[in-house]
Amino acid sequence: MKKSFIPGPVEISRDILKEMAKPMIYHRSQEFKALLKGIKELFSDLLETKNEILLLTNSATGAMEAAIRSCVQSKVLCIANGEFGRRFYEISKANGKEAELLDFGEGKEIKYPQLMGILRNKNFDAVTIVANETSTGIENDLGALRKIIDSASAETLLLVDGVTAVFGTEIDANKADVLLFGTQKALALPPGIAILIANKKALERAEKNENKGYYFDLTRHKKCNDENLTLATPNLPLLYALLKRLNQIKQQGIDNFIQAHERKAHLVRRWAEKNGFELFVECNYSKTVTVIKNNKGIDVSHIIKKLDEGGYCIANGYGPLKDKTFRIGHMGDITADDTLKMLNEFESLMMEKKDLEIATSKTI
Repeated sequence: MKKSFIPGPVEISRDILKEMAKPMIYHRSQEFKALLKGIKELFSDLLETKNEILLLTNSATGAMEAAIRSCVQSKVLCIANGEFGRRFYEISKANGKEAELLDFGEGKEIKYPQLMGILRNKNFDAVTIVANETSTGIENDLGALRKIIDSASAETLLLVDGVTAVFGTEIDANKADVLLFGTQKALALPPGIAILIANKKALERAEKNENKGYYFDLTRHKKCNDENLTLATPNLPLLYALLKRLNQIKQQGIDNFIQAHERKAHLVRRWAEKNGFELFVECNYSKTVTVIKNNKGIDVSHIIKKLDEGGYCIANGYGPLKDKTFRIGHMGDITADDTLKMLNEFESLMMEKKDLEIATSKTI
């Protein structure tokens, strides 16, 4: 049985998987309404928000598209310091929006004076940001970004990709006009449901906006949500699992749940330093995924293959960072002990490779 340390999909406990084997129910029944209502109440409680909780049966990328289609009338500014920030830009362009990309480079901090200058000189319907950039391992400051946007324009919405942030790090859901994430990351569930949290301001924008399509029209989703129903047939097995997971987090305490990610991240960062590796970012380290520079020039693909054979999965660098970095995730039902065992195996593989290279050079 392999242990998954990739940034998602993640390791899932047997009790959660067992929950998904429950019999199907009619998704227009009172029983279903009670199920959905319970899930939304738990989200509201755990994330301390009264904003609308919408559940969409699709990936978080679909929720990104829903946010753009429903909340952007014409112009959007997309902030990026990694590949997923650029994805918001690509989605915006694909939907015919006038999109501007403010790209600070791989894993670089946002330059707030530059952002302020742009926002004061141009009018945007919305600004997009990734709260935790999975490709580079940097965590962005939503509070600082919210202040900049509010000081520049009261009408500009903040649309936030919280995919590897929500439930993995401390995040204020009320700082965003739209906050979206998926089940397959810090929630430690299978993929298949995107959660989109929208405030009154965002939903009012959606009502006025035209050409939102059908499935990604937040106004349609809200109308059904008001009756504790979904717009279309939902992923019922995953809803069962989601309810159980949220109850587990409530029982454990969300602060404790989040801190477990930080403890595993700390182990990996300490291991990287001990073995002469450098972290890809210089500050604002992600708590849910650590991106490590390949400054030692190891064969990343070879190590990943050997780890896989030994029962451990880690990820190569994403996009332009492939082989230049490797990524170790801290989400899912993996323990600190699991993490240490994987890191020890990684270290052993590096030593074996080094010994083999030395032996080969002596033979030649």
